[in-house]
Amino acid sequence: MKSALTTLWSDFWSERNAREKMLCITLGLISSIALLYSLLWMPARSGSARLMAKLPVMERELAQMQEQARQARELGRRPANIAPLGDGLRDALMTSLAQHGMSNAQLSVLNGAVQIKLTNVFFADWIGWLDEIRKQYKLQIAEAQLIRLNEDGQVNLTALLQAPSVR
Repeated sequence: MKSALTTLWSDFWSERNAREKMLCITLGLISSIALLYSLLWMPARSGSARLMAKLPVMERELAQMQEQARQARELGRRPANIAPLGDGLRDALMTSLAQHGMSNAQLSVLNGAVQIKLTNVFFADWIGWLDEIRKQYKLQIAEAQLIRLNEDGQVNLTALLQAPSVR
């Protein structure tokens, strides 16, 4: 088969004069260039233009994904602050109060809330402890009663702490 095609081509080419040969070569080059342009260059150029148009959107999406990844890493490093319930919460609060020098507290659990009674404590110490508990256990004050004592900054207090969902 191959020899037949080679023979056919050599017969065809030998019958052509110089002008026809030049015309065939020129037409072959022009059609090759047109074929390469339509199959390779034009699709690459139009694809490049589409990608350049999409690039700003893709950059914004990348920045958004990087920010979300940073937030996910940050959340992964945070300890899970799961507040204990009932007696576990009461024990955790007693331990925390003792660590802050307020060991004279009376705590009782009432329907998921914790009632705290403290006598003769510094108001600033109480507020500092309360802020820490708010951050750690997500507890909030539902009610509070404070009585100022004669010494500056000293109070007697009764407070009811509960999680926001208990209200």
